[in-house]
Amino acid sequence: LASLYLCAFSSTAIAADKWLSINTKNFLLVGNASESDIRRIGRTLEEFRSAVSMIFPRMDQTSSVPTTIFVFKNDESFKPYKPIYNGQPANLLAYFQPGEDVNYITLTTELQTLDPFQVIFHEYTHLLVNNTFKNAPVWFNEGLAEYYSTFSITDDQKIGIGIPIGHHVHLLR
Repeated sequence: LASLYLCAFSSTAIAADKWLSINTKNFLLVGNASESDIRRIGRTLEEFRSAVSMIFPRMDQTSSVPTTIFVFKNDESFKPYKPIYNGQPANLLAYFQPGEDVNYITLTTELQTLDPFQVIFHEYTHLLVNNTFKNAPVWFNEGLAEYYSTFSITDDQKIGIGIPIGHHVHLLR
């Protein structure tokens, strides 16, 4: 009986995740992913934010509410926090949820077919569009988010955006 009790307690302890909270200049990142993954996502999102402000100096990047980014280590830990669609957790990799008190971006670092930064840039573009164009049509919001999802920086100087998205090209064929 003591062994059974010990096994039950040890499995509970192993299942518990370590959650971290990291602040960058413009974001609060919270997650059960590794510290290096959370920091990398924060750093890259700050770079993206800076690049967009240079490209579009009039785009409103200020928000009256803070932005919190939840970074899940895998889809299994993300699943309880996904929006419900048809009674089930939605089949999505990330989402942006604006709010009156806080904006949320949620994502998992475990993406098999996409670069996680592509998802992050896509979701953050939704935030920028919502800040700048209050009632933007869905086609515009999604189109711009897809366009900027291809953002890349090379040699800390060269910015790339708008490259063809592989899975879209495949779908169109």
